[in-house]
Amino acid sequence: MAKKILILGGGNYYVKTIKSVSQLGYEVHCIDRDAGAPGFQYADYHAVIDIGDREGVLEYARQKNIKGIMPVNDFGTRAGFFASQKLNLIGPSLLSGICGNDKGIMREVWGVEELPQPQYHVFDKDASVESISQKISFPLVVKPTDCGGGGRGIMIANNSEELRQAISHAQPFAKNNRLIAEQFIDGVELTIDSIVYQGQVIPLAISDKIKADSRFRVATSLNFPADLDEDMLKMVKKLAVRATEVMGIQSGMTHLELIITPGRELKLVEIGMRGGGGHLFNTIIEVVTGVNAPQELAKILCGDVPNLTIQSNQGCVYRFFNPPGQGIIKNVRYDRELVAQSSVVDFGITIKPGGQHIGLVDSLRRVGYVITKGRDRQEAVQLADLIESSVYFDFE
Repeated sequence: MAKKILILGGGNYYVKTIKSVSQLGYEVHCIDRDAGAPGFQYADYHAVIDIGDREGVLEYARQKNIKGIMPVNDFGTRAGFFASQKLNLIGPSLLSGICGNDKGIMREVWGVEELPQPQYHVFDKDASVESISQKISFPLVVKPTDCGGGGRGIMIANNSEELRQAISHAQPFAKNNRLIAEQFIDGVELTIDSIVYQGQVIPLAISDKIKADSRFRVATSLNFPADLDEDMLKMVKKLAVRATEVMGIQSGMTHLELIITPGRELKLVEIGMRGGGGHLFNTIIEVVTGVNAPQELAKILCGDVPNLTIQSNQGCVYRFFNPPGQGIIKNVRYDRELVAQSSVVDFGITIKPGGQHIGLVDSLRRVGYVITKGRDRQEAVQLADLIESSVYFDFE
């Protein structure tokens, strides 16, 4: 009898994950609160249940005799880990999910272990600007402690007036009414996607980011492999392993972000208790390393033996378009032959004519992307640059 796995999330970004896991021969179940979730048609069974509903996820998994539960975004991690813990399934604990979804608790855990991170101050919506600026010097970054990911509610403040604006920007996204102010750290930001099997943390794909020059600091390009010398690469992997271990994960996936300062110090930014968002988990890790992350994670969660041998270190770029103008999109023009070549892994325009572009306020405001691959990083970057230069957004 095929093992049953439950995937929490059926949106467009999770269709490839559902298809990939199905190829293993598992019986794939999928839940989502959207009755029209596109992933439903690729799962063997589906149900309309909110992925954040702990009791709902638990009851479904119990009734269907689910063997493994795979959350694919922050909204589903706590419910998924809660149900796995209740049913004695393989996966992170509920406590790990709580720590990974609240940036304040996350930093406190890292602080107990004396891991390198920016100075920070957690506060509620009634805190005064003066009290915050006394704790953390400008420039600083304001974030909701728990927002569901996607860069929601993040803004840099350089003075008291900008701090007021940053707090107002963050408050609507704060699910628990707690915000955090962090020391702004200049440097190169990295992403590290790791898989954890029986307590062993294995860093897979590592990128360096290019960010838009704005107070929102949304990434416009993730370049793989990260441009690091051997000594720095060892330091990054060592810290990534340690930062993951202290979150108490025995088996699962993590997406970590950290900064390398100009003085070559490392500072932890945050960690997610699931694979990277967008195309990172379901596509890019495999392009870079040859490891099919959804399939190998599914094996881990269902008690099978994964193949975690890294087969390559291929160049790959995840580029997000950032048109210089703002307003109502009238049309988007691009070279269809150029984006159809084999070295283009995926290409998409995510804003429709008539949609409004107000700039990259957060990751959810991106208007399009391209994923390129190459024999090395430089080849992938050159192709991404060429394609981006050929895409034109016409405004009304």
